[in-house]
Amino acid sequence: MMIDSKRLLSQIADAMTEVARDPRYGERNESRLMAYSHVIDMIDQETAAKDNGFDAAWDLWGYKANKVAAKRAWKRLSRSTRQQVMDHIPRFKAALPEWHSLPLFSSYLNGRRWEDEDLPSEIKTDLRLMTYDEALRHAQQVGKPFSPILYQPVSQPNSNKPLWKYTGA
Repeated sequence: MMIDSKRLLSQIADAMTEVARDPRYGERNESRLMAYSHVIDMIDQETAAKDNGFDAAWDLWGYKANKVAAKRAWKRLSRSTRQQVMDHIPRFKAALPEWHSLPLFSSYLNGRRWEDEDLPSEIKTDLRLMTYDEALRHAQQVGKPFSPILYQPVSQPNSNKPLWKYTGA
């Protein structure tokens, strides 16, 4: 059974405040309220510590899709591994060529991409479709000519301009 910590914290805070304001306790009310607020702060800090940095990593990644799977993969990582991931993300994103899209964060985590030996100067994919200009830039990046053997046009149903697929052949 999963406990909703924010809801539980809210219920505890309400109960403690209600007891502290009870007139039957007289002058001790103020000191009780202070003590209870200290307990509430401690619980709040513990809840924040359990956050485990996922939100910061999620924001740093930028491509926000399939959050549940990413959070599940993140929870399986140790603290030191999470720090390695946080350090690696900016370098990984910088190493991607502009024509390549960012993978899902969950794929990055499950594939343990931060452990790759060298960051590639180019990540090849046969599935990426590019516009004509992107295909020309890609040809320059890989140092190969733009030819029908390497780049094949793929027609799109609702477009009169084809997209290009890099075959790498």
